[in-house]
Order: sequence, then structure tokens, then C-alpha cells
Amino acid sequence: MKKLKNVIVSDEYVSALHEREISTERSINRFRVAFLVIIAMLDVISSMFLKGINYSTKYEILGSIVAISGVFSILFIFYFTKKGKKYNGIIKYISVTLDLFITFVFAFGVLFWMEFPLPISKETFAVLVTIIFMFFNILSVLRTDKNIVIYSSLLTLLLNTIMFLGFYFVLGKNINMLIGYTSFFIILLSVFNLWVSEQILKSFIANKGLENANIEISDKNIKIEQKNEELNQLVEEISSQRDEIEAQRNTVTEQKNRIETIHNEVENSINYATRLQQSILPEESLLNKYLTEHFVLFKPKDKVSGDFYWWTHIEGHTVITAADCTGHGVPGAFMSMLGVSFLREIVEKEYITNTGLILKKLRKEIIKSLKQKGETGEQKDGMDMAIISINHETNVVQFSGANNPLYIVSKTNHQRFKTFDDLTGFYEVKPNKMPIAIYDKMENFTTHEIQLQKGDQLYMFSDGFADQFGGEKGKKFKYKPFKKLIIENSEKTMLEQKEIINNTFETWRGNEEQIDDVVVVGIKI
Repeated sequence: MKKLKNVIVSDEYVSALHEREISTERSINRFRVAFLVIIAMLDVISSMFLKGINYSTKYEILGSIVAISGVFSILFIFYFTKKGKKYNGIIKYISVTLDLFITFVFAFGVLFWMEFPLPISKETFAVLVTIIFMFFNILSVLRTDKNIVIYSSLLTLLLNTIMFLGFYFVLGKNINMLIGYTSFFIILLSVFNLWVSEQILKSFIANKGLENANIEISDKNIKIEQKNEELNQLVEEISSQRDEIEAQRNTVTEQKNRIETIHNEVENSINYATRLQQSILPEESLLNKYLTEHFVLFKPKDKVSGDFYWWTHIEGHTVITAADCTGHGVPGAFMSMLGVSFLREIVEKEYITNTGLILKKLRKEIIKSLKQKGETGEQKDGMDMAIISINHETNVVQFSGANNPLYIVSKTNHQRFKTFDDLTGFYEVKPNKMPIAIYDKMENFTTHEIQLQKGDQLYMFSDGFADQFGGEKGKKFKYKPFKKLIIENSEKTMLEQKEIINNTFETWRGNEEQIDDVVVVGIKI
């Protein structure tokens, strides 16, 4: 920013002002050409009134001086106002000085160097020169520079005064009144020129400001139009995206409704399968008839279970089993129904109560039904099972196991079975390490016979309880704590034991998901 004529303007305004001053100098230069032509014409006209060669030579010399000076002035200004030249404020001072001095030299030569050739008085000619001075002074206004106006006014006043003083010193005429009048008018005109120059500058700045404002408004209008176009494009994109989202929403809604329909159908099917599975599980009234006490803790992971329990009474024997089929949920439930169906065929229709033989025939039926051939990559579906057969006349219990053991709590010393931490009264009967399914090495299942006494307790179970994750560290419950749980609560009733075992499981599980089906069967002789 710069301060120009007491007005703060930007560099852009100063540059525009300089361009305007250059244009003004070019216009004034054209006037100089016209002025030189007029002087030349006057020179021709004046020579027509001359008498004698001496006077003619003086006019030629004076005309040559004026012409050469004028041409020099024109070429000088033309050169420094050409396109591409850097405009300098000094040029304005030089231009004003050349105009006034050339006029002064011409007037002074005509008035005081030779006999006056024109049909007017010298005083009148001097006043005309003063008017030309004042005209050049007025031209300085166009340069919109207060300092130039002051300089031009002072120089005009000085040269005008010198010219009229020449009347006194050269011609001996006292024309003080003319000096006073012309000086007064020059001063008055100078003051007026200063005011006009200031107004022109302010007007220029205001116009330039309006021009820039109009340009800025035009630019902003263009930008607004561009923004409007962008907004219209965004509106179209948003509208398109909205339509797409609505279409996707409709699709999602349809899919949701479809999924809900399928879910309801599957839910209804699973509920029906649950009722079917519950219908094939035996009623506890049979055990109430032949046993002192018992409990069954049955906790499916889903609504239907791959674990199952089953019992029947035939020819003085009560056959009881707890089984764990491959998988859980619907696939496990199919296996469990298959297992129950085959057990009914083997035990109830064929009257087989030998536990080892029951597991052998059950394995044969499972392999046959699932078309298992033992080929590599074949699905190893089947089940793990613990099964007992109680002879109520002798209290002899047969046990056979496919991967699942039998726990006994008894006051009788059963030395051939493994105890737990050398605690008297707890025994574990090991199973055969093979499932009821196709297997690499299929042997006969061992039939253990155990003489029990009244009050002895038997426990069969799946692996769902011991494998459940939980506790503070999120680890498996495992079998050792499970054995300890049974021993510590074996003096309680079977119903109390069931409640304790269930509460222990739930406390241990906490917020963890149940990972498998759970079945625990407890029997008291």
C-alpha cells in the first residue's frame, strides 16, 4: 500500500495511475506536434511582413531553435512513454519544463530580439503568451500530480514575470499593472488547478475502485455460478445416491423379511425337533420304581442336543446310558435319535442286557446306517457312551464304555479300579478307547462286572461339563475338579447334588458361551 495525494491506495492503483499518466503524456505530445505546426505557420506569416534580410535571418534562426527543441521534446517524450518502458515521474518535470521554456524562448525572441513583425502591440502579444503559459499550466492538471501542478505554476509565474520585466529592462516600458494582473490570474488558476487535480485523482481512484469492484463482483458471480453448478451436480449425485439407498433399503427390507420368514420356519422346525427329541427320551418314573434315588442334569447347548440319556427295564435288569454324539444342535440331535432307536431295537426287542454286546451291536448298526467304510477323508460320525446294566436281584452292575468312564462312590473296596488322589470310596472304571463308529482298531467292548451295595452311587456323563470354559482365566473346568465336586457332595441327596452341580457349572461359565451339550446322570443303589 502507498499514500498517493493524501489518499491511501494499493500498488495496483498506482500502476493503473501510471498507465493513465503515460496515456496523458502521449496525448500532450500530439498537441506539441500541432503547436509546432502553428508556430511554423506563424513563422511563414511573419516573414511576409519583414523588410530586409537581417530580420529574415533572425526569424529563421529563432524558428530553427524552436523547431529543433520542439522535435527533441516530442521524440524524448515519445521514447519514454513507449510500451514496455518503465514510466518515471521525472519525465513529467522534464516535459513541463520543455513546454514552458520552448514557449518562453519563442516569445522572448519575438518580443526583444527583433522588430515585432505582427499587426498587434507587443503588450497584447505578451498577454497571449501568458495565456499559452496558463494553458500549459492547465495541461499539468491532467498529470494528476499535485507537485507537478505546483512546479508548473511556479515556473509559469517565474517565466511570465521575466518576460514582462523584459519590457522594463529591454524596452524601458513600465507595465507593472500587466505583471500584477497576469501574475494574479496565474496564481488563481494554479490554486484552481490544484483543486481540480485533487478531484481528478479522487475521481480516478473512485472509478478504479468501482471498476475493480465490478471486476470482483463479476468474478464472484462467475464463482457463484460455478458453485451453483457444483451444487446442482451434488444435488443430482445426492438424489441418485438417495434413490440407490432407497432401492438398497427396499432390497434389505425384503431380504430381512425373507430371513425372518426362514428364521421362523427354522425356529418352528427346531421347536418341533425339540419336542420330538424330548418325546423319545425316557420318563423318570421308571427309575423311581427301581432305584432309590437318581438325578439327570441335561443342558443342551441349543434347543436340541447331541447328548442324550436313555434307560429301560427288561427281565430284572435296568439298562441306563449317557451318550455324547458327534456335534451338537440339529446334526447331533439326528445322531441321538438314531442312537435311541437302535438301543430300543437291541435291548427291548432282542432282550440283550450285556453292556459290551449292546455297544458292539450298536456300533455295527451305526456303521451300517452311516455307510462308513473307513476310507481316508471320510466323516468320522458316531458317539461316545457309558452304559450300565443293573441286576436288581444280585446288585451286580455291568459297565461298558466307549471313551466315557464310570465313576463309583462306594464304601466297598474295589481294588481293581482306579481311585482319585488315594481317597477311599471313589473309583473310576476306565472305558475302551474307541467310539461307537468306524475306527482304526475295532475290538470287542469290555464288560466290567461290579458288585455293589445299597447306598453306592454311580455317575455317567458327557465331556461337556469338564470342557466348559470359564472362571477368572477363561480356562476349561477339567475332570479333576469334576471328580472332587462329586466326592465332596456325595453325602447329599441326589436332588441336592444335581442343584450343586448345575450351580457350579453356571458359576464357572459366567458370561462365557456354553460350548457343548452337557448330560450328567447320577444313580443311587
